[in-house]
Amino acid sequence: MENRDGSRLAFSHRIPAPSREWIIDVLAESDDKHHCVAFEVQLSSQPMENYRHRSQRYFDDNVFPVWLVPRHLEYSPIQVPVVVAGFGKSSEVPDSLSLIF
Repeated sequence: MENRDGSRLAFSHRIPAPSREWIIDVLAESDDKHHCVAFEVQLSSQPMENYRHRSQRYFDDNVFPVWLVPRHLEYSPIQVPVVVAGFGKSSEVPDSLSLIF
């Protein structure tokens, strides 16, 4: 994908993190590898502390994390980047994508 300034943005899936300690679900990175965004799909429940810990791990590797979750997370004074998808492991896939977007 090409940005307005002519630089390129690459997408990869299921790749090791820069520290190689865990696997990133989807990574978007600039062609110079200086700007990285990790998209983590988290359909299973996990404690807020896990989100904080795992997010910090990304920040420590200079990667900005965005979590895709099925429902709103419990309240926490520390915010993590979250997109609420509204569907989870047991959700039915709609016949048309237009019902999602």
